[in-house]
Amino acid sequence: MNQERVLITGGNGYIGHYLVNALKECGTEVFITSRNAKGNDCRHMELLDTATIAGICHGVGEVVHLANLDERLVKQQSREALLANSYATRELYLDAVREGVKKFIYFSTFHVYGCNSGNIDEDTVPKPQTDYGLTHYFAEQYLEQLSKQEGLPVAVVRLTNGIGAPIGADKWYLVLNDFCRTVLATGKITLKSNGLPQRDFVPLRDVAKATVVLLKTMQNNPYEVYNVSSEVTYSIRDLAFAAAKFYERRYGKKAEIEIPSVTQAEADAVKPLHVSSHKIRRLGWNPQITLDEVIDEIFTVLERGEKI
Repeated sequence: MNQERVLITGGNGYIGHYLVNALKECGTEVFITSRNAKGNDCRHMELLDTATIAGICHGVGEVVHLANLDERLVKQQSREALLANSYATRELYLDAVREGVKKFIYFSTFHVYGCNSGNIDEDTVPKPQTDYGLTHYFAEQYLEQLSKQEGLPVAVVRLTNGIGAPIGADKWYLVLNDFCRTVLATGKITLKSNGLPQRDFVPLRDVAKATVVLLKTMQNNPYEVYNVSSEVTYSIRDLAFAAAKFYERRYGKKAEIEIPSVTQAEADAVKPLHVSSHKIRRLGWNPQITLDEVIDEIFTVLERGEKI
């Protein structure tokens, strides 16, 4: 893999920073895309301007497509999100074909499944319930169709909930990041809901390693889907208490948690969730980073005052 040059769209984003660092540690030459391109290793690309996509893959052997309109922007700009998340993915793949790229990885989302409970694996039929999930599923459909026609192998990554310090990215609104920032500033964490539903959270450093594994092991199968999950679930309440306990240990101060009371009926109504990532685990990937290690990194970034 280190003989290939890799292009990462959205390399300055939340996941992108982790992936760029992981690939560079492997000795890979990495190029990124950005709307505000600076430096020789950064190429200008805008998802809503197909003219900027043409030729963007020139001179690279592998592409990892991360760039997209996130869940907040999709709600505000549903038409633009369809073009940016779906159609732009189609155009990027076709450019990769024209430029002789050998491997194409697309970061989709667990939200294409449209469910938050039960046992989910790659054979679970997607039924998106939000525009965000739908735009990613449309992109997947483009790639499945085109990969069979063009032959450029595609690996689709359906990521659950990535967690990690938002280095250079505006992701402090995400739940664990927000809990850490709030308790450091105020000594308090407040939940507006009971925080009982279960979610699968996977550290972004492990996500980056999963991507490296895929780049190393991708075969000539035209199209494969891989869940990337921890196979461990936490509730929002769990994350609040984990952040508070870590704060108390690190700073020697008491953390206050304000949280609605929970009835037994509400607790009994919580449905379990298990998202299998057995396909990529068979390739040699297993998550290694603990929740405490992620929280430690978040507090460290907060202490440095990096774009908080």
